[in-house]
Amino acid sequence: MGIPMEIPEVPDLGPKYIPIEDIVELIGNKGLTYEEAGKILGIAKQSVWERCKKYGIEREGLKKYKKARAEIFALTGKNLFDLTQDDIKGMNTYQRIVAGGILYDKERLERDKSTSNVSYADVTKSIQVIEEEIRVEKAKLGYDNNDLGDE
Repeated sequence: MGIPMEIPEVPDLGPKYIPIEDIVELIGNKGLTYEEAGKILGIAKQSVWERCKKYGIEREGLKKYKKARAEIFALTGKNLFDLTQDDIKGMNTYQRIVAGGILYDKERLERDKSTSNVSYADVTKSIQVIEEEIRVEKAKLGYDNNDLGDE
């Protein structure tokens, strides 16, 4: 009974069977590019990108950028004003001022110092909290809880 058996070839199951932990380690922790991770995992860079998008995995460099965005805007704005007209070919003074203003606004927004941006969700939540406080106080005074009239 010495008939040799052939071992069946295991089919390639594709990128969706690559453990997500492996992708997190290569992309999220080590900061490799999609192409580099794909070569290590034996899949296309597009497949790595799709898995990252699906699970919200970001490259380490991108995380660092997002944390330092305000500083990047500030430095870019400073550099913009340090440049001469020769350095910014085709950009007139007005364009430099507008670009600097936009960067300044973005920096303030990133630092939560912007004064003209109002979150609709925050306002709605505040109104709901105030209405609840009014209901509680009116209940203490004997008013109908559902009556928020201007009496």
